[in-house]
Amino acid sequence: MVRAREISNDPSGIGGWLLVLVAMLIFTPIYATIHTILSNAAFEAKYPDFGPTWQNVKTVVWGGIILSGSLYIASAFLLIFRREISTVRLVVCAIWLAGPVNQFVGPYIIAGFTTGTLDVSTIIIPIMFSLVVATILTLYLCRSRRVANTYFGTAEPK
Repeated sequence: MVRAREISNDPSGIGGWLLVLVAMLIFTPIYATIHTILSNAAFEAKYPDFGPTWQNVKTVVWGGIILSGSLYIASAFLLIFRREISTVRLVVCAIWLAGPVNQFVGPYIIAGFTTGTLDVSTIIIPIMFSLVVATILTLYLCRSRRVANTYFGTAEPK
């Protein structure tokens, strides 16, 4: 008996926009690491005697980079190697944790180590951007026929 998936012409596997998503999940942490190294070097060159507060800020920033980078890279590997329904749910959770939640919580932790106050206007744009990106990626993962065929085994997303 021939299964419906075998005769279907619907896309499946890692390709198309799913390949772009996997590449993004791998290269975003690399970009964030390079950007953080360069930003820290520029700040330290401009303010060489900033003090111990700067060490606390760097610790929080690197903690966020490591956490979000780990979530993104783990998500990419899950998408590549694990063809199960739960993979999509895990990746969606990771995208939201590493993106909007990280963008929202990180500045408050840094403010706690520094002045104790936070200028909300400085974090609105990064939070809004990460919300838009996470929403688009979530909609793609939940609505795509390629994702449905690859992880759900059907042309219709669950």
